[in-house]
Amino acid sequence: MLLTREYIKTLEREEIKIGNKYYLGELVKGDEDLEEIIESGAIGVDEKDVVEFVVTDLDKENLLDCLVVVKSIY
Repeated sequence: MLLTREYIKTLEREEIKIGNKYYLGELVKGDEDLEEIIESGAIGVDEKDVVEFVVTDLDKENLLDCLVVVKSIY
């Protein structure tokens, strides 16, 4: 099961599912180039899983607070 990361705006970790909405901060490790991730529309969440997403709410003040919808997991 692929889980979100701990993030200050969420109460607990949850399973990442296609079609669900998440804060970008729930998907990244923290040391990645966030602008590059948003531009590419994909993030390697762990050693084997990549999550493709679409940004639905871009927060330019804090990119970790951008809302994304998961399109696929591979």
